[in-house]
Amino acid sequence: MKRIIKLYNKYHLGDQIFSFILFYNIKKYIEDNEIFIDYYCENMYHAQLSEFNCSENIRILNIDELGEGGQNIWINNQEFTNNHNKNCIEQHEHFDIFYVKFFNEFLVKQNIPIIIETLEYTDPNLHERYNTLDAKHKGKYSNVDYLILNSNPFSGQYNKNDNEWNDFIKKLGLNHKIITTEKVEGVPSTRDDNLTIKDIASVSTRTKNIIAINSGVVPGLFNSYTLNNVEVIYFFDDVVRYKQPKFKRLVRLDELNFLVHNPETFQNMGLVNSNITAITVSFFFIAMFTIFYNNISRPFRHLKKQFSISNKRKL
Repeated sequence: MKRIIKLYNKYHLGDQIFSFILFYNIKKYIEDNEIFIDYYCENMYHAQLSEFNCSENIRILNIDELGEGGQNIWINNQEFTNNHNKNCIEQHEHFDIFYVKFFNEFLVKQNIPIIIETLEYTDPNLHERYNTLDAKHKGKYSNVDYLILNSNPFSGQYNKNDNEWNDFIKKLGLNHKIITTEKVEGVPSTRDDNLTIKDIASVSTRTKNIIAINSGVVPGLFNSYTLNNVEVIYFFDDVVRYKQPKFKRLVRLDELNFLVHNPETFQNMGLVNSNITAITVSFFFIAMFTIFYNNISRPFRHLKKQFSISNKRKL
């Protein structure tokens, strides 16, 4: 029997994408059981969300057309026992662990007999999307050492210093292949090619490392390909943490200064210091020998002088 679930979220794009991660995990069930989801959010997010829409059973609608009823799926909805203020702010729970609890509570409310175990999604389209992008832009997005999600956050989760970030990015780009999401002068960026959040998620699947300010771009990283392949995700957030082992939380950008140091510079500095030390030691021993020689030879020079005078007298 056909059933319609009416959902809405008035907040930012990142909140919406996390909801669509849930939909990836219940896609088969809602399609098998003729469940349809009407999802209401701000019209400005529709184009980006449509790229994460995994089922024809899900419609993305304008929140101005919401009308009466519907379930608020915002994470700080106090109707939920598990909500952001209680779990993350008061109890300091990891954000991804909280989201699993929040989604599972939602599924119980909607009588959907599925239990979510992890905040993760699998989308084969990410591979197709990456291959298309990489071919179109002639390898710009291949073999990237650091994908830098430096977009500005809008929920007060991190206080970004633009000058500090731009300076760090330029230094990192001297010795590594990097891509940014927010344009920095002289550095390749996804902005150059108008990439969407889904596009950036596809690039992340082939990136060695990621540096991310926790913003609306981050939810796309929770795909299984990125989480399995990336070495580390350094993320900046003053409020939340992630339990996912690839995520390493930082609060100060200077904690990554070790990435911009050139090892050859330090090796050369070591060589120079070694040479300076050797020269200093040599001068020290020459000076000590000179002092020693002068002190020891002084009485013999005196005796030699006396002997010379005595011989002259005999003559």
